[in-house]
Amino acid sequence: MVKREKNVRFDQKNFQFPEWQYVAYTHLENGLRCGRFGLAPLTNEQCQLLKNAVRQTLLTEILCARFTRAKMKNSSNHLMNIVGIEESIPEILHNLSQIQLRGNLEDLAGHGPLVAILDVHGPITAMAVDIEFPPGIEVVDESHHIATITKPIPFFVELQIEIHSGESNRETPVPDEEGYSIDAIFRPIHKVDSSIYSYESEGESFQSLFLEIWSEPPSEPYDALSQAVKKIFHLLTIISQPEYVDSKELDNGIHYGRFCLAPLTTAQSKWIQTAFRQALLTQISGEWNRETQVSDEEGDSRDPIFTPKVESTIQSSEYQGVPFQRLCIDIWAGGEIDPPEAFWQTSAKIIELLIILLQTDAANKEYF
Repeated sequence: MVKREKNVRFDQKNFQFPEWQYVAYTHLENGLRCGRFGLAPLTNEQCQLLKNAVRQTLLTEILCARFTRAKMKNSSNHLMNIVGIEESIPEILHNLSQIQLRGNLEDLAGHGPLVAILDVHGPITAMAVDIEFPPGIEVVDESHHIATITKPIPFFVELQIEIHSGESNRETPVPDEEGYSIDAIFRPIHKVDSSIYSYESEGESFQSLFLEIWSEPPSEPYDALSQAVKKIFHLLTIISQPEYVDSKELDNGIHYGRFCLAPLTTAQSKWIQTAFRQALLTQISGEWNRETQVSDEEGDSRDPIFTPKVESTIQSSEYQGVPFQRLCIDIWAGGEIDPPEAFWQTSAKIIELLIILLQTDAANKEYF
């Protein structure tokens, strides 16, 4: 179990600018690692949006590598055992599925399946150290057991490696002309919990966001958080360069505009949907309501009213065989602000929020 702090406040040094701190780090009995991080000071809205963005990214976009297929020269599609090998074929496949791999996954992702070779001659105990890996991939535990070869026979296995993010369960191993499928699970991050606490300092109220990240080696909580932040930061470029696809003025004086953001994942699209709606309707509209001075035709001031309407849809697209999501945002606005200005002001709020995440590199790693 994770040891929780009795005092949920961490050592806040600056009450004007949000900062991360690495609060705790724990090795669990099941082999997982748990890291706890705190970020403050924030508003409650910032806590909610950052919590959702980081959690979704950690659970769906952190990469890991696994064996997904094995082709054994000594095997037969009709038998579950190989003469001269102690383990059955299902046991060998299970052992292969438990091997943890690491490497330059971001660079290797998207380049198709990689191939590793296990080529030994018995009698011998085949271990992970006996596998010849492609450049950029290595095994975490070289002593990991694969099979016990009891007779003087060759044991040659061609292994397919795939790199994916999130959780993906493979089918139960079934022999076919291409070998055996391996029941691979792509789950570098097992769980992400979050909590928000309110506290006061020198008469001011603040919010603290705490994240607890459970990771499976070779992924470490701090490294996973840093990777998630970099992936979220990539959204800055997309948000700041929208495609302005339509605009028109309606009969009632309302201005309409459509903006599209791409390429995105489904999780990114949903988070931007939520963030955009919240920033536009609660922050941008509120600022205009409070601060914008509006006059009628006689020059008399009147209460400004700005109630923008925003709708969005997620569309599936494909480019050169690669699928992606396109987020289309429709804005109706009236009064002193038009859709492009509303979009840019809202984008600025979201970008300001994302920049907070860049301070993860300054997090205190004394527990790591």
